[in-house]
Amino acid sequence: MMEKFSGFGIIGIVFLLMTSVASAGFLDYYGKITGTAEVSGPVFYAFPEKKLLINEEPSTYVPYKIIDGNAIVFWTEESLGGIDFNYIPKADLYIRVKVNDAAPPKPLEVIFGYSDTSKIMHDICSSTVDISTEELIDYHTSCDGLTILQDVNEFYYKIQGKGDSTIEYSISTENTRVEVSAA
Repeated sequence: MMEKFSGFGIIGIVFLLMTSVASAGFLDYYGKITGTAEVSGPVFYAFPEKKLLINEEPSTYVPYKIIDGNAIVFWTEESLGGIDFNYIPKADLYIRVKVNDAAPPKPLEVIFGYSDTSKIMHDICSSTVDISTEELIDYHTSCDGLTILQDVNEFYYKIQGKGDSTIEYSISTENTRVEVSAA
């Protein structure tokens, strides 16, 4: 009787092993996990001292004044060491600004760019915003880059007037930012 039971036991164990191996084969074939993830690009915030913060919204804001034809440039603080990107960027450019002592609308150019490790400045893209009020309000525009970025060392956000030297703008760092995504 013992011999009969151990024969059934061995057959049962072999059956369980074969079932486990077959199930593992099905899992390997049918049990693949796939998914998608939404990845967002960096946000560059204008910060006092003409700095750009990466993905860090500032808690303090300052006003700047520029005379038309002149520019203010905000730079990232840290060197990126010459990294290459694998996509062409699109930039959503935001600015809080007003015209001082001039009849609006007045054009203001906003430029997003980078410098390479040789300190050469490259515009990624630019757009013109018509400033239509003498009150500080938020403006938004966007632009698409034309090429993949290579040898990036620092990013900048440049704001400059496009009229004559009699026009003065007030720019606040509050809500002044660049949101980057793939074009």
